[in-house]
Amino acid sequence: MDMHSTLAAIVPPLVELGRAKAYIYRYYCLSILDKHHHPDINYEQGMKILRMCTDELKRRLPIDFKGMLVKVVTKDGVREVEYDDDAVVKSA
Repeated sequence: MDMHSTLAAIVPPLVELGRAKAYIYRYYCLSILDKHHHPDINYEQGMKILRMCTDELKRRLPIDFKGMLVKVVTKDGVREVEYDDDAVVKSA
C-alpha cells in the first residue's frame, strides 16, 4: 500500500468539503508521514503518527472536527480499533 492510499484513511470521511479543499488538507498529514514513517513501523508508532495527523487536522480545519474511524490492516485481515479523539488540541 502506498502512502497516498494510506492517507485516504487518515483524512476524515465525514467532513463535507469541496474536492480541492480536501486535497489541501491531505498535505498537512503527508508532511507528518514523510517525516515520521519508516518501513519497520509497529502498531504503537503508527497510532502515535495518526495522533499527530489528527491533532494537526484539528488545528487547521476551519470546521468542527467530528473524529476518526480507524481500521488496522494486517496479514490476518482488517479490524476496527477504538480511537479516543476527544482531546482538545491547542493552536500553535
